[in-house]
Amino acid sequence: MAETHRFQFQYFEGMQKMGDTPYYIGNTLAADVLKLGLNEADPSSEDVDSQLARDYNILFAGVGDLRNLLLTTASLPSNFTGNIRYTLNDIDPFLLARDVLLLYMLITQSSRESIEESITNIWYSVKLPDEDFHLLRTILKEVLEHTVETLKVKTNSQLDIQKKDFEMMKEVWRKWTDMECETCKWNSVNLSAQRSSMFSGDPDSSDGLSTYIQKIPQKYRASAIKYFENGLFLLRERSHLKFDNPTLTGRPLPSPGNKGSGRLHHVLTRPKLYNFVYCIRADIWPFSGWDYVQAKKISQPDSIVDLFHTYITSVIKSALAFFKKGNIYSKFVLKNCIELCNEPNVEPKFDRIMTSNIADYTGIRTLLSSMRPLLSNTNKHAVLVTETLNWVRWCPEADLMNPLNMLKVFGLLNEMVKDTGRHDLKGTIQIMYDYFDNTTLFIRYLRIVLLATNDEPTMKKEVPSFPKDFDNIEGFRLRDFTKDLNKVIPFRHRVTARLCNNETGLQRNLEWKLL
Repeated sequence: MAETHRFQFQYFEGMQKMGDTPYYIGNTLAADVLKLGLNEADPSSEDVDSQLARDYNILFAGVGDLRNLLLTTASLPSNFTGNIRYTLNDIDPFLLARDVLLLYMLITQSSRESIEESITNIWYSVKLPDEDFHLLRTILKEVLEHTVETLKVKTNSQLDIQKKDFEMMKEVWRKWTDMECETCKWNSVNLSAQRSSMFSGDPDSSDGLSTYIQKIPQKYRASAIKYFENGLFLLRERSHLKFDNPTLTGRPLPSPGNKGSGRLHHVLTRPKLYNFVYCIRADIWPFSGWDYVQAKKISQPDSIVDLFHTYITSVIKSALAFFKKGNIYSKFVLKNCIELCNEPNVEPKFDRIMTSNIADYTGIRTLLSSMRPLLSNTNKHAVLVTETLNWVRWCPEADLMNPLNMLKVFGLLNEMVKDTGRHDLKGTIQIMYDYFDNTTLFIRYLRIVLLATNDEPTMKKEVPSFPKDFDNIEGFRLRDFTKDLNKVIPFRHRVTARLCNNETGLQRNLEWKLL
């Protein structure tokens, strides 16, 4: 098993590829990655005031969309007076181009009425109201006319992009600008048809949607079905929508015949060379990236679209208050995150480093080694977070879908029904993970991964023990999740509390601190 892992990590070493469609919509729950009240500004500490007046640096490696940045900003205490300096890194120019566009819109249109609603519409909805589409076209025209210098001036230095990266992003914006989005035109992009084709071409999507509809509360089902049919993510019912949303287009999925090549969609391929198509995967929805537990605290409508739309707009509105003060700064870096340590003038300044599930592909040791020079060595609360989504592929005993676990599933059914009262959920395997303790198996997985990334040959090295051998990996110590709660992102999320989020029950988050 360790040798298989070793081969996988060697295979990904040095690769800078974009082998999937852009992740314009997040597929894991948004998080406040500072949580100052639990960390630097814990009420029990003696220097709360100074901690709320200082600057913080946060690195999002493999940033994805803007949900974590916006929720972190929105969650700042009202008396926070310092600056937040974000570094948003990804290898995907399509994704960063969209993030820049939405942040530029937020900053430059902050005084526009209901701008938070317009941004939410543009972020998620297949079709747009006239006023939002015309706003989008205006913003696209503006960013295309900017240089990096004039962009910085226009945003009061709140956006910072290198010239070569900016030119790559312009290729995306130009494609969106040139796209015919008026649905009545003969040459319209017709996103609804493309979206329907993507759903029908995914053999698993129908089963996935059916399972999702079954498990969410009854009052949300009609609105969820309607969303899956038309892709409209709008707060109010709109008739005769004339315009498609070009920002939901990008490079297509890899063709089936080339999936084995491993170097599809190389990062050096210019965006302008692609045929832009609807590119939101059939298994990624707006309901997956925002915590249902938090959303229902804001409003209690009978529509799942209204529930999440209202929550997202409230987050954006709260974040906007800090952007208006001018103390939120975002720097964009288009490159493989493993190379960030080779940037000029690198210093250990980041108070948080969030790495998405990059460790699933690079291995934990490689990722920690590359991030070690970047994490602050003066802030005792500084932490690096790694995430894994794919670990059961290498530890199949931990997967309840494994036929060997069928007897265990039957034994968990009664616990689930007793806890939730939902007899109709007996066929939903993901929910059973709340009652299935596979922590020991996850630890076995971590030991295998660590063994696989040792420089020494496997046969000359003993299998690492937990937690002892995780006390010093590339200068990091793993927070022992079997004894202590994580302080930034929970080790795991409770699935039954988040039925509207479509959680798999398999995501695990690890927090690493410097020695």
